[in-house]
Amino acid sequence: MDIKIVILRLQDRIGWLAMINDVTVGHIFMTEESNRTLKFMEAWVDKDYRRQGIFRKLWETRWSYVQDHYMDWTVYAWCLPKSLPLLIEKGFEEGETCVYVDRKVTKDILNGKRL
Repeated sequence: MDIKIVILRLQDRIGWLAMINDVTVGHIFMTEESNRTLKFMEAWVDKDYRRQGIFRKLWETRWSYVQDHYMDWTVYAWCLPKSLPLLIEKGFEEGETCVYVDRKVTKDILNGKRL
């Protein structure tokens, strides 16, 4: 499997796309914040391509870029439990636990009044 990694520079973030035969099968992003801080965010790999090293390749590519361009900055990220071992392997320290929540967007009504 020939995976091509393409960098994508957007106005407020930088991303890397994993492509196979010109189809995006994964991506990973980061954004600059104040006080020389980077937020690692939005990592995704298509379900048909998971467990094939694509996430790791994207992560390593982004990390190499950060080491070349952001020396001595601080990086933070939120991750799923299955991604935590890679981040700990890379020297990150586990912080607080985060719980996923979601809901449909509706007009909230309580006692006949819109909230």
